[in-house]
Amino acid sequence: MKRDRTFEDDGARRELLQFFDVWGPMDPATLSARRKLSSILFS
Repeated sequence: MKRDRTFEDDGARRELLQFFDVWGPMDPATLSARRKLSSILFS
């Protein structure tokens, strides 16, 4: 995602969002991964 966010129509980000849904919004793994994802996408 750092190199090319548009690779495979933003597929990596979409897959991560599916994991987050399965794990639940308050799962520690979800919270940590969402912070990392935000820092990658918005920095």
